[in-house]
Amino acid sequence: MRSPNSAGQQRIVGLAIAAAALFVALTKASAIDGEPHLNYGQLTAEWWEWILEQPVTGNPNVDLTGADAGNDQPRVDVFFIAGAFGGNVTRAFTVPAGPALFLPVLNSVVAVPLPAPRPKPDSNQVPRHVTSTMPSSRVWRSFM
Repeated sequence: MRSPNSAGQQRIVGLAIAAAALFVALTKASAIDGEPHLNYGQLTAEWWEWILEQPVTGNPNVDLTGADAGNDQPRVDVFFIAGAFGGNVTRAFTVPAGPALFLPVLNSVVAVPLPAPRPKPDSNQVPRHVTSTMPSSRVWRSFM
C-alpha cells in the first residue's frame, strides 16, 4: 500500500526532472550559438533589479494588461518578461525581434520573521518539571 505522500513525492520528483531537462536544453542551446551570454544567475539578478527599481505606477509586475511590459528594459539582447507579485495575470504585449526572452521561475519572495531563540538552560540546572515530594532517603532506597 502506498503512503499518502508517495503521489505527491512522485509529482515533485517528476517536476524536478522536467526542470533539469529544460535547464540542460536551454544551456546547450545557449552554448551552441557561440555568442557570449550572461549566466542565468546574472540574468536573474538583473531581472530583480529591473523589477524592484520600477515605480509602482508602470511596474511591469503590477501591470494587468501588458501595456507596461517594455518599460525601462535594461538590455537590448534580452527582453525581460514580468510575472506577478501574486495571483494569475494574462497580458498581451509585443516583443521586439531579435532579443532572447528571460523570465525567472519565481516572481515573489515572502519573508516571515522567525521567533526569537529561547536561551539554553544551564546544564547544571534541574528542570522545573523534575521535582520530588519524597525525602531523599526514600528516593535512594527505591533505586536499590
